[in-house]
Amino acid sequence: MACQAVYHEVILLIQPLADPCSRRYWTYNSVNACMEGLCRIFEQYLKWRSGNDSNVVTVRYEIADILNFIDSLPDLACVVGNFCHSALENLNSFVTSRKRRSNGQFIPCAKAWIKEKVYLHLYEQAHRHS
Repeated sequence: MACQAVYHEVILLIQPLADPCSRRYWTYNSVNACMEGLCRIFEQYLKWRSGNDSNVVTVRYEIADILNFIDSLPDLACVVGNFCHSALENLNSFVTSRKRRSNGQFIPCAKAWIKEKVYLHLYEQAHRHS
């Protein structure tokens, strides 16, 4: 059966400290959602670094700031998988049951790939709002 729609599952793996116990992960349904999630994590870091001021509503930063943040992390990676469903499968049951047939394997992606995707994500956002 032919694949009608492709769904990406992205797992973001972060180790923010040298301590391996600081490892965390988040899952997203697209690369864009993952990059948005990474931006939110960075913004939370900026708020924390500024003293966790609850009055801080807006956080401003340059693309270089988040790229430097990525470089500063002891470990950061993404694992990206592609999945599909056939035209005969009901989309609702597909989403609910989460039964998927894989188009291939999960692909590991390192910091350089993440930096490129974050850059593109923020570039697209900036041009969409200008």
